[in-house]
Amino acid sequence: MFATQLIFGKSKRKKREFFIPYIKDREVIDIGCAGNDENPYEKEEWLHKYIAQSAKYCVGIDMDEPKVNAMKAMGYNAVAIKAQQIRLDRQFDVVCAFDVMEHIEDQKSFFDNINTLLKADGKLLISVPNPFFFWKFLRAGIRGDGNNNPEHVCWFCNSTIREHLRRYGFKVDRLEFRSGEPGLYRLIFLPKIWRHTSLYLVASRIG
Repeated sequence: MFATQLIFGKSKRKKREFFIPYIKDREVIDIGCAGNDENPYEKEEWLHKYIAQSAKYCVGIDMDEPKVNAMKAMGYNAVAIKAQQIRLDRQFDVVCAFDVMEHIEDQKSFFDNINTLLKADGKLLISVPNPFFFWKFLRAGIRGDGNNNPEHVCWFCNSTIREHLRRYGFKVDRLEFRSGEPGLYRLIFLPKIWRHTSLYLVASRIG
C-alpha cells in the first residue's frame, strides 16, 4: 500500500473518525496494536495512540515483542502475545481487530478468544483490506499477483466476512467501504467498492 499512501496521502484521520466514537469512554482491547510500520509509535497516524487516549481503559495486544516493550517504556498498557493465545482475567466493552484477521490462519482460536474477552453487549470493531480496491486490480494485471502483502493468508469481501462472522456467532451492525488515505474520497467517479482500500465493520453478538 506504499504507492497508494504516497499518491493519496497517509493520514488515518478517516479511520479514526469512523471507529473512535465506538471506543470513547469504553474499556477496550486493541489486538494488533503495534501495526506493521517500523517504530509506529513515532508516527502521527498511529491508531493505537488515539484509541488509548479515547478509551476509559485500554490494553494493547501484539505478537511483536520488541514493539510491545517499546510501547510499555512509553507508558502504554500492552502485552506481547499472539491474537489466538490471549488470556486475560477481564472482559471488555470493545474488541478492536484492525488489519488483523487477514494475518490469522487459525480463525477458530481467534474468535474463541474474542468471545471470551467481549462482554455480552460489547462491540467488535474490524478493518480488513478490500480485495476489490482498484490499485490491487492494476497490480494484479501488471505483476500477475493479487496479494500485495506476503504475510496475508486470506481475503474477505463484504459477503464472505458477513458469513464468516455469522458462523462464529456475530452479526454485522455496520459495514462500509472506507480508506484511511483521504485523497481516495475524492475519486467519486469510482464505485466505493473499487475506490477504497478497506472494509470497516462494527459487529455484535447474535441474540
